[in-house]
Amino acid sequence: MTRPEPLRVVVADDSPVLREVVTRYLGKIDDLDIVAECADGQQTINAVRTLLPDVLLLDISMPILDGVGVLKHMKNLPECPTKTVVLTGYADRDIQEQCYANGAFVCVEKGAPFEEIVQSIYRAGNVVK
Repeated sequence: MTRPEPLRVVVADDSPVLREVVTRYLGKIDDLDIVAECADGQQTINAVRTLLPDVLLLDISMPILDGVGVLKHMKNLPECPTKTVVLTGYADRDIQEQCYANGAFVCVEKGAPFEEIVQSIYRAGNVVK
């Protein structure tokens, strides 16, 4: 399925450098629209609640509220269409299981190639590339 409009993406990571690199890379892709950048869990919940993006690219380890906490809050947002791609620096299966149990679409290792992250965003947004 292709979409006539770009996928709307929120990027959430507490590292300003990583957030900038990811946002800059994704921003060069025509059919992705970065609608917000967030540095902590509370900003992320506010952005998702307000903007209702198609996809949230979420770091698992953030201040104020971690990625699992964000996912738990999102489960309680009525009619939230946002699918979440979780970026994790952990190979810990327990953390990944917590993410999936709380609604994550997919977990991707932070060290994965950008193309894998992009493909995960497309799959979450139900776009075939």
